Amino acid sequence: MKNLIFAAALGVCFWACASKVPEVIVTLENTLGFDRSTELVEIPVSELGAVSLATGEVYVVRNSVGEVVPSQVTSDGLLLFASGLDAEERANFRISAGTPGVDGVPAEFATKTKGRFAPERYDDFIWENDRVAFRIYGKALVAIDGPSNGIDALYKRVEEPILDKWYADSFENGLSYHDDNGTGLDDYKVGRTLGAGGMAPYIDGELILNSNFLTQTVLDNGPLRTTFRLEYPEIVMPNGEKIAETRTFSIDAGTQMTRVTESYDVKEPMAVAVGYPMHAQKVKYMSAGRVMMVAEPTTPKASGIYLGIVLPSSISGVKEDSGHILAIQNYTPGEHFSYYTGLGWEKFGGWNGEKFAQYLENFAATIKTPIVVEVSVL
Repeated sequence: MKNLIFAAALGVCFWACASKVPEVIVTLENTLGFDRSTELVEIPVSELGAVSLATGEVYVVRNSVGEVVPSQVTSDGLLLFASGLDAEERANFRISAGTPGVDGVPAEFATKTKGRFAPERYDDFIWENDRVAFRIYGKALVAIDGPSNGIDALYKRVEEPILDKWYADSFENGLSYHDDNGTGLDDYKVGRTLGAGGMAPYIDGELILNSNFLTQTVLDNGPLRTTFRLEYPEIVMPNGEKIAETRTFSIDAGTQMTRVTESYDVKEPMAVAVGYPMHAQKVKYMSAGRVMMVAEPTTPKASGIYLGIVLPSSISGVKEDSGHILAIQNYTPGEHFSYYTGLGWEKFGGWNGEKFAQYLENFAATIKTPIVVEVSVL
């Protein structure tokens, strides 16, 4: 009899334990006084050990009312999802295992970020999110237009990915993306400059521009974050020294900014500069800290364009030099120097100078004060 009772108890325990889905509870808190709902939070997968994934399963994130929230696991082991937090708000999310296409879990999430190598256009690399878009030039363009390693800002005004269509329409249908056909256009001028917020060594008052990238590696490609790495030729410095340069770009859904991480193989600290070519514009706004913004001049095709950078430390000086507006920074050997560059356009989001300057200040504040994340096992 005791054996029967024990066996029955084991059966009940087994059923109860098997029916309970292991979950991790993530509590998020926005301590700042403005909306951060589209900002992505990062949860190291190493902290989700209580959730075991079987073959074909993925992490499923649900908000406080049980809705599945779009998410992504990155190549460096981070689970990403949008915080959904308003000003000074706190909220809980549940993370469990699930199968795409089963039990209310979408088969896939809408693509909000995308990037790719574009050999059909002289080895460009193009990338975008649901707000902004960019381009940088590859080695095949050098023979056509000469060297140019600056960042090109592309003025999109639709949420869906559009750059592939721009290129296809241009090459297959003769429809130029230098004209606004309803989804935006390419009207920014780069040439032999830093472009829209590039970086270069700044030695004895001289901007040392590199050539076009040689190789590209895509690390992540949506739906919420796209990251890729570009390798460049060695830069020949004024003293004859050659230094290696690597740039890593990353863009998240829901932001006006793209992250740039510069790595220089140098033995001594050096000055670097981030900025914009002079297009007859002046600095529109600069805070006492890490933010600078310029307003691009109106052209026959576009107006109301604002470019901004957010740097990791205070701007030590701003100069008009080498045909540029430059924010001077210091680079330390062995450092991976990360900063952000981005834009706002009056035709997509109703941006004006005051609104975009405030956006940049808020963005800088989010870097200084991340969303508070607490992970616990249910």
